[in-house]
Amino acid sequence: MSGHYAIHFYNRLRAIDTNNYEGSAPNSFGKIRNLQHFSLNEKLLADIPFEQRKVFVLTEKPSMIIVHQSIYEAIQAENLTGMRFWKVSEWDDNAMFR
Repeated sequence: MSGHYAIHFYNRLRAIDTNNYEGSAPNSFGKIRNLQHFSLNEKLLADIPFEQRKVFVLTEKPSMIIVHQSIYEAIQAENLTGMRFWKVSEWDDNAMFR
């Protein structure tokens, strides 16, 4: 179908604050199989250039896509559909089912 693109995320950041999350311990590959609640490591993110952390996936949980508030606001301003957003501080493993 013309006018549509597949997207590949190459920004993979180890960004979970490992001192402040609920879930299983990371496995031998550093992945967290069961993640119930988490926060981001603000110090780690501050050390990464802003443009490289506007959109990324978590290395610890590759299915988790994180976008900066500026991206969220741009999507909202364009009235794009097909997406739901949660603040990281409000997300838990039941968020998608509410």
